[in-house]
Order: sequence, then structure tokens, then C-alpha cells
Amino acid sequence: MNLCPNCGMGAHDKEFCLECGMKVLPAADEVLDLPDRGLRQKAVYKAPDEMAAVTMQKILEAEGIRSWIRSVQEPWVDGIMKMVEGYWGKVIVFEDQEQAARRVIESYFKSLGPHLH
Repeated sequence: MNLCPNCGMGAHDKEFCLECGMKVLPAADEVLDLPDRGLRQKAVYKAPDEMAAVTMQKILEAEGIRSWIRSVQEPWVDGIMKMVEGYWGKVIVFEDQEQAARRVIESYFKSLGPHLH
């Protein structure tokens, strides 16, 4: 099984990831620079619960960084995936905004003080 190079989670066919739906990039030796490279996704924060995920998403969006949430929860297993994965879900950004998003997250946690993160 080939893992998706965009999300690293799902299998993919020749063109698209079956998990995240993003177009699968060809191998590095096939193409060095792609026009849609900025559309690749990266997880920048693993949220312990839904409230933390929504909070982080809103903080990133307030800084002009488009983000969205991908929960790892499965409705029919009542939270067991949080125990398996160790987190509730991920906050995702486009690859070209990953570094800026990480700086915003780091700054946010520093502003909370040493006892709250």
C-alpha cells in the first residue's frame, strides 16, 4: 500500500488520496517544481479535544492563515480513537503556511505562561 505523500495517512490511487482527497504529487525525480505545491496539507497542531482544535483554528485564521480541523474520532466507537491516537484531532494548514502557523502557535503558548501549556 502506498501512503499519501500529502497527509501520510491514506492510501492513494494514481491521482488522488483516498483519505484527504488531495492530488498526489509525482515522485521527486519526475517533477522538481509543481504549480500546486502550495495546496499540499500539513498538520501543525494535535488537539487534545474539540475545543482546543477550534480555538487554535480561530487563532490561526485571525493571523490570516487558512486552516481547518480533521478529527480522528469515529462516531460509533465513542471516543476510543482518542485513546488510540492520543489526541482528538489535528489542525491542518497548507504546506506553504506551515512555518508561519507554527510561529503563531508557539507565540500563543508562550503568551499563556509557563504553567498553561
